[in-house]
Amino acid sequence: MSTSIITVPTVNLNFDIKTIDQATIATALQQFVTLGSTKATLVIEDIDTSVLRDITPAGSRELMPYLNAGGRLFDYLAWTAFGKPASTQFNVSSDRAGSVPSITDVCKAVFFCYFYLLTQARYPPRTNTDGTHGSNVLRKQVPKFLTVVMGCSLQPEEYCQMLASFELERFGTGWVRHISFQNFGNESMNRFGLGVAGYRYFAPFSYISVKEDAPENIKAAARWAKSVAEQPHSWKIHPVTRDAAMLTKYGNLNKGLSNLMLDAFTTEQIEGLVRHRQIYAVPTKDPLHTKYTQWEGTWVTETTDRIFPAVGSS
Repeated sequence: MSTSIITVPTVNLNFDIKTIDQATIATALQQFVTLGSTKATLVIEDIDTSVLRDITPAGSRELMPYLNAGGRLFDYLAWTAFGKPASTQFNVSSDRAGSVPSITDVCKAVFFCYFYLLTQARYPPRTNTDGTHGSNVLRKQVPKFLTVVMGCSLQPEEYCQMLASFELERFGTGWVRHISFQNFGNESMNRFGLGVAGYRYFAPFSYISVKEDAPENIKAAARWAKSVAEQPHSWKIHPVTRDAAMLTKYGNLNKGLSNLMLDAFTTEQIEGLVRHRQIYAVPTKDPLHTKYTQWEGTWVTETTDRIFPAVGSS
């Protein structure tokens, strides 16, 4: 048996390997990441400024002729925010069905959304809680104040579609803070006086005594929560306008308040809150949220942060 040796020729490989500068790539990607990081973002391509009938006077690009032709209010406002680009046309749509809503209906739709933002910190639901569509939405999910007192008889989805061609969350929610209550109807102001979003879990601390054997830091936290409940409602507490500094200092307020209830109240007290519908259910301890154990002092709502103006002010 003979053995042969195979000689492999030397191959000179010259791979053109480049090192990508990550800081440069990050600079190029920054705006893409920023835009993609939030749902409340619009680009001009999202806007549909079509109308249901010809605008009168012809060629007008003003708001009221646009609405009277069946255009959508939030699409117009977004288009205005983008500088009213001339490339956008107010063409009659062959795809949109339905009649032109009255200005009264448009006003109801805006108030419908405003009410949801102020009292529930979200836009109206477009579907049922199980993800389906239908009259079940109006019957079970819409507050009776809107349907019975204010006469808002349409489906939430219909009001949303009346205002915008896009998901309303992309329009943003911060505008709710800048609406003046001056000249609001008495029915609405009386309803808002019952409470706004962000305060449900604070309220019990204003009328329930902390159990005697609670630790001192829990008693201090409960006193702080009580002071929040008894001060005028603040935009710093409201979930729609709460800033990052609040989260850094106090953590997740709802999670913290739920944990605080478990530490500060007896089982009987908490079950009573559920029974009287002051809270939705008996809280579950969340060990990841502990900042509430450091809450102390007294909360004071600054004048500029008040949701409802002081009596006598505008």
